[in-house]
Amino acid sequence: MTIKTLVTLNEVKLIQASWKELLEKSKCNRAFSSPEWYLGCCLCNKNNPMTFVLSCNGKIRAILPLVNTEKTEVLTFTSILADYNDLITEVNDLQSATRLLTVVLEENYQYTRLVLENIRVDSNLYRAILLLDKKGIKIRYKQTETCLIVNTNQNYSKYLSERSSAFRKDIKRKRKRAHDAGFLIEEVQPRKSEIPRLIDRFMELHKSRIQNSVLSEGNNECILKNVFSDLILNGAFRVFLVRRGNEIHAIQLSAQGVKSLGYWNGGFNQEIDVISPGKLLFELQIIRCIEQGVGEFDLLRGNEAYKKSWATATRPLVTIMIDPI
Repeated sequence: MTIKTLVTLNEVKLIQASWKELLEKSKCNRAFSSPEWYLGCCLCNKNNPMTFVLSCNGKIRAILPLVNTEKTEVLTFTSILADYNDLITEVNDLQSATRLLTVVLEENYQYTRLVLENIRVDSNLYRAILLLDKKGIKIRYKQTETCLIVNTNQNYSKYLSERSSAFRKDIKRKRKRAHDAGFLIEEVQPRKSEIPRLIDRFMELHKSRIQNSVLSEGNNECILKNVFSDLILNGAFRVFLVRRGNEIHAIQLSAQGVKSLGYWNGGFNQEIDVISPGKLLFELQIIRCIEQGVGEFDLLRGNEAYKKSWATATRPLVTIMIDPI
């Protein structure tokens, strides 16, 4: 068993194929735990890579993709835009995950603390850290976010029957208004040449709806424009939109999980607010999850009121802080 620390983007690129192979065998989010996400975010944020890789008999068994910056000695994940972060390993391979974490904590990597944000309590990372916690390592936990979830292990009629009468009537009215006005609510799989224009339209619609959006801060727009093309092409991010003719009036981008689809962000033309495009796109994604046997539609971080009316459950996210041994 060997452990390497990759500190340049070129080193990370050399394991990209193996990273993808391991990701497919894991339960990690296909977008936020992908090498494309990591490499693109590092490039845009000008992070210093600190990717820890555990191999056994020449095969990569675990990857912890962290970064540090020139201004801090804290190791963390690469972007605040990732709703779920994790240590990548095969399902239930806690031995590899725990071994990798132990070495990261014991060796002198010249950092003062690990700050691991947006961690699910059913993740590889959290479960491995619980084992380390029993060994007396100083670990602090703080619940920082809540994700709202829609259970899609039922047919859509059953789901609607559990919503309020007002909810059902409202979505029916909005559906009819959209149809009568000639709007199409659909999922699209754009060609590579179409994606830059699609992302530009997404940002235009998003900014018109949300002023001072986090997507406009720092290098986040760079991430959107430079990372999402590959992730949309390979299906890690899916595109749902409302259009009339050739004009796109609303776009939502959703991240693909192993057994979930997660609404990440969206935007719409305020002029079509009368049809509530966000609601109609949520409805389409829930129906897609049911049709495709995906267990949940995940509304990801934030417990805003517009999400609560759809949710059937919640999921806590924690921040974990660990001092080196």
